[in-house]
Amino acid sequence: MSDAQHTEVPAVRRVMVVEDDNSFGELLRYQLKREGFEPFIIRTGEEALAKLAEIDPDVVLMDIMLPGIDGCALLGEVHPLHKELPIVMMTAAGSVEMAVDCMKRGAYDFLTKPFDFDRLQAILRNALQFRELKARVQQLEGALVKVHGFDQIIAHSPQMKAVLDQARRASVSDSDVLVLGESGTGKEVLARAMHFNSGRKSGPFVAINCGAIPESLLESELFGHEKGAFTGAIGRRAGCFEQAHGGTLFLDEIGEMRPDMQVRLLRALENREIRRVGGDRTIKVNARVISATNQNIQQNIKTSMFRIDLYYRLAILVLELPTLRERPEDVGPLALHFLDEARKEGHTRAKGFAQAALDVLMKYPWPGNVRELRNAVERAVVFEDSLFITPNSLPPDILKFTLGPQAVPAPKLTETYTSEQFRAMMAPPAGAVPVSGRNPSASSIPVPSAPPNPQTAGAAQAQPLPGVPAPAAPPVAGQPGVAGAPGAPVITSYSNIDPALIRAPQDGEIMTLDQEEKRIILRTLSITGGNISDAARRLGVHRSTLHRKMTRYGLATEEELAADSVENGEA
Repeated sequence: MSDAQHTEVPAVRRVMVVEDDNSFGELLRYQLKREGFEPFIIRTGEEALAKLAEIDPDVVLMDIMLPGIDGCALLGEVHPLHKELPIVMMTAAGSVEMAVDCMKRGAYDFLTKPFDFDRLQAILRNALQFRELKARVQQLEGALVKVHGFDQIIAHSPQMKAVLDQARRASVSDSDVLVLGESGTGKEVLARAMHFNSGRKSGPFVAINCGAIPESLLESELFGHEKGAFTGAIGRRAGCFEQAHGGTLFLDEIGEMRPDMQVRLLRALENREIRRVGGDRTIKVNARVISATNQNIQQNIKTSMFRIDLYYRLAILVLELPTLRERPEDVGPLALHFLDEARKEGHTRAKGFAQAALDVLMKYPWPGNVRELRNAVERAVVFEDSLFITPNSLPPDILKFTLGPQAVPAPKLTETYTSEQFRAMMAPPAGAVPVSGRNPSASSIPVPSAPPNPQTAGAAQAQPLPGVPAPAAPPVAGQPGVAGAPGAPVITSYSNIDPALIRAPQDGEIMTLDQEEKRIILRTLSITGGNISDAARRLGVHRSTLHRKMTRYGLATEEELAADSVENGEA
C-alpha cells in the first residue's frame, strides 16, 4: 500500500452561515469552499434553530440584522445549549456597544462588514483551535473525575461506605466541610473526590498544610502579599485563596494554626474577601473551603487552642474518617490495589499475596492507617523475588508485632543494617571480656571456664580461635578457582546451583572475604537466572567490576563474558 493511501484525510469543517443577504451569502459560500470548509447558508434565525442539530456545525457565522429572530436573540438561545460551539457575529452597522453586548452573551468574535476574507479565515482557524482545546480540557476533566471519583476509593466496610455516601451528598453542596480523622486515613483523597465531583471541578484544587509552613509565612501563603511587604517580598504574590478562586481550597492540619491566624481566617470565610499582606484593598474571593485535622478539635476548644466561632464556621458539614483498624474488611483489597499500582508501573512481577502474608496484614493494628499500609506494600515489592508477597518481605516491625521477634528474617542482600541492628550483632556474648588494647564494644572473646594448663599454653596459642579458619595458603596458579588457572571451575547454569555453595554462614562460622564475596555473587546470579547486568545492578556495582570478580573466582569463561559485553553493546 502506498504512502498516499496511508495518509489520513483531514475532516472537512462545517460552517453554518446565518445571513439574509443572498448575494453576500453566496460570496461567503464561495470563499469558504475555496478555503476547504463545507458551508451551509441559512436565511433566518428560525431556520437556524430548526437545522442546528441536523447540520451539527463546527463554527457559526451569524448576522445580527435578521428577519424574525435577530442575531443577538438567536445567540442568547444557542450559546447556553452549545457552549462548546464558537459563534462569530457579523453586522454592517456595528458599534462598540453592540460588540460588547454580543461578547457578553457568549460570542467568540465580532466582525464589521465589509471585512477582509483573510481576517475571516484567521478567525475561523482560531475558533476551531479554541473548540478543540476546549474539548481536550473537558476530556482531561473527565479523566480527573474518573481518577479522583468516589468509585476509586476502596470501601468494603460499612463505616467507610457511610462516609462516602455523606461525601457524595456534600460534594453537591457549596458549603464548607470539616474532615476529621487520624493521620494517614485519606483526608486529602476524600477532599479531592469531593472537589472533582462538584460543580467546581473545572476550577483549581489548591492544598496547603497549615502545620508544615512556618508561622511567619502562613499569612502570606494564605492571603498573598504586596511587593515590599516584608524582607524578601520582591514582587506581588497571590495567596492560596486567590489561587483557588472558582475552585476548592483544602486546609490540611487546620488544628495547627495559631489563634491570631484563626481570627484572620474566620474573617475571610465570613466575608469571602481577603487583604494581601502589605496591601490596602480588599479582594473578593470565591473558593469553597475543605479543612481537615487529626487532632481532637473539641479538646482544643476547651483548652482555648482553637476558636469555637471558627469551628462552627468550618464545621457546616463534618465528615469523620474511620481508622484502618476499624475497617479490617478493607485491608486486603487496599493491599492488592497498591500491589496492582506497582505492577502497572513495572516495579514488580509479584501478582498477589501469599495467604500467610495476608494473615499478617489482617492481624496488624495499623497505627499509621492507609499510608502505613501503602508503605508496607511498597517495601514488600522491593524485597520480594517470587510471584507472591511472602511475610519475609514485610516490614520487620509488622512481623515482630504479629508473629514475635523470632519471625523477623535476617536482612537480605539489598537491605542495610540500622545502628540498633549493628550494635545487637556486635554485642559481646555472656561472660565475655574485652580483648586487651581494643575498644570494649568492638571485640570480645569468651572467658575460659577453667584456667589454662601451663604445659599446653603454647599449643593453645598455636590453635585458631573456635569457628575461625586458619589462614589460607597463598593461591597457586593451576589450582581450581584461581583466576587464569587451567581447570578452574566454570558454572554455566546459575538456576541450578548446589545450595551448599550459596548457603549463609552458620552460627559461629566465619568465612574469608573471598569466600563470602564468591557466595554472594553466586547467590545473586542464581536469583537473576544468570543475567549478569541484573546481578550487577542488584549488587550495586558496574558490570565490568562484576566481570573481573567472576573471572577471579572462575565463575565464567572469557568467551561467556565477551558474549555478555557484545549483548550489551560494548563490543
